[in-house]
Amino acid sequence: MITLDGAYGEGGGQMLRTALVLSLLTDQPFRIERIRHNRPQPGLKAQHAHILKALLQMSDSAVDTTQEGALAVTFYPGRLRSGSLTVNIGTAGAIPLFLQTLLPAALFAPGPVVLTITGGTDVRGAPPADFLQHVLLPFLEPYAQEIALTIHKRGFYPKGGGQVEVRVVPRFAQQEWLTQRADVPALAVVERGVLQRIRIFSLASRDLRERQVATRQAAACQNRLSGGPIQPVVAHVPSLSPGSIITAVADYTQTRLGVDVLGERGKSAEQVGQDAADALTAEMSARSTVDRHTADQLMLWVALFGGRYAFAERTGHITTNAWVIEHFLPGALRLEGNEVMG
Repeated sequence: MITLDGAYGEGGGQMLRTALVLSLLTDQPFRIERIRHNRPQPGLKAQHAHILKALLQMSDSAVDTTQEGALAVTFYPGRLRSGSLTVNIGTAGAIPLFLQTLLPAALFAPGPVVLTITGGTDVRGAPPADFLQHVLLPFLEPYAQEIALTIHKRGFYPKGGGQVEVRVVPRFAQQEWLTQRADVPALAVVERGVLQRIRIFSLASRDLRERQVATRQAAACQNRLSGGPIQPVVAHVPSLSPGSIITAVADYTQTRLGVDVLGERGKSAEQVGQDAADALTAEMSARSTVDRHTADQLMLWVALFGGRYAFAERTGHITTNAWVIEHFLPGALRLEGNEVMG
């Protein structure tokens, strides 16, 4: 039984999300104590409880509690199942964070999996749905026969109500991935290549259309950027709560860098767009091959399949994620300076 101290390092919910995936893939039960100890309200949040409940439907696993606020959880991994799963996280619980566990698990199911998740698509403290779709998922395509994400509805804080559908046809088996991994390339992103384009995804709720919030965000971002052809995508979308988001992606021949900025009350659309442009410019100016938000999300895949990449700044998420991975896959991953190596 692996035991994890939830107060280690960054001490957030990502520790639990990573441990659940690795437990399923290595067939090692674990217990995590002092969950989210460094957060204002420690213990399982609603989204973590939903993740545990979803895994019980997706597999023959067992867990000693799914109670919100629980400070410790013991998880016993079981065989994954294929099929369809529909989950309503409730209010604006972050769908992308939810998928940080369920998507990797689905990639090792015995057959096709369809996940339909309702909650928040674009909320504080989580990557937006566009970032997941256009930045992270392309890195994972070699590790599935098919993987596709469709955003059906947008959900902002506090009401949420967004809906995302993920369809996966797995390439690997849960029990045999170690012997099968030679069939796919390592996740090696050693250089960027040539900048091809910059894409701007600027969205706002439909009730902000009269003020042209999405249009103004995109224009401010575009006017501040340079270096390649810029392709803006602008939309005012139906949603239960007002809100806006901008995601900017720099596409290179061998990688992509992404940033996102959430609109907020009292902050102009122009400032949101300018902040996104400045963040992307900083990423493009750094000597990294993936952006700082993607860096911790790809660590699992480098540990499983090998590879390497460089990031601009070592964050608490990166250090903590490496610590969790070491418990399940000793020696599979190491950090050297600002590089992840498998």
